[in-house]
Amino acid sequence: MKKPLLFSVAALLLLTGAAAPESPDYTVSMHREVIDDYPYTFYTFADTAGNLLNDVRYAEAYPFSGDRALVRETKKYGYIDPTGELAIPYQFDAALSFGDQGFDKDLAVVRFAFRDELREFITPWTYGDSEMVLINRRGEAVTPRYEVIRPVKYELAVVVETRRNHGLPVGVAEPNKVPDACKWGCIDKYGREVIPCVYDRIFGLNEALLLAQKDGKWGAVDARGKEVIPFIHDFCRYRSGRRQVFSSDWDGGWPNMSRVTLGKGRIDMYDGDRKTVYDEFGRKLK
Repeated sequence: MKKPLLFSVAALLLLTGAAAPESPDYTVSMHREVIDDYPYTFYTFADTAGNLLNDVRYAEAYPFSGDRALVRETKKYGYIDPTGELAIPYQFDAALSFGDQGFDKDLAVVRFAFRDELREFITPWTYGDSEMVLINRRGEAVTPRYEVIRPVKYELAVVVETRRNHGLPVGVAEPNKVPDACKWGCIDKYGREVIPCVYDRIFGLNEALLLAQKDGKWGAVDARGKEVIPFIHDFCRYRSGRRQVFSSDWDGGWPNMSRVTLGKGRIDMYDGDRKTVYDEFGRKLK
């Protein structure tokens, strides 16, 4: 019997220096058949000579990432090894391949739906209707469960603690909504929490600065969680020249910064009617 999914600090320490296994020479092929007048799509793994890895017809299958490939036969996702055997059991309502979304090559993001009726609709991209966790290649969790795990950017991923931490019901969970009681923080690409989940919201700007709200007040911290702009402001916005990129009433995470001209980013912090302007690295301008 496979071991259940458990939080393992020891596993995290072991994998940070481990080399990723090589991917086997199997590729995914899509097939279509008509069975009882109904089109049926399935996937198989085969080598360059066309030899099948196994006899399983998968409803979903993704290329190997090292020695694990993400697959689904019915409703749940799991991972197979290069022999075609199931290495991590079918147990996830959504999952990504190892190394996806900027995380370490030995980690994968997986999700567990809060309710049975969500299981057929859940995707890796929505949040708020499930719990997410990073697992290693043995299927062991290396992080606590979070309500949100955003993709890695500038070596950090924004996360939101689960509503279970506050004893809140999961039966009313809705996609893309998280309770105000749930706090935001950041983990690195290895799953280590580097900015604790103590903030009402977080916006990542660059490798050096993240805007954050704490106890209803806005400020900013650096990539290690050290305060850069004091948490005394009622509202903030980020702009490129005169063009607003986002404001503090938006959802947290990493906003689209493609429209920001290098060196033109400005942070407007409002304390009542008083405005203080900072540059994109938190240095006070006026």
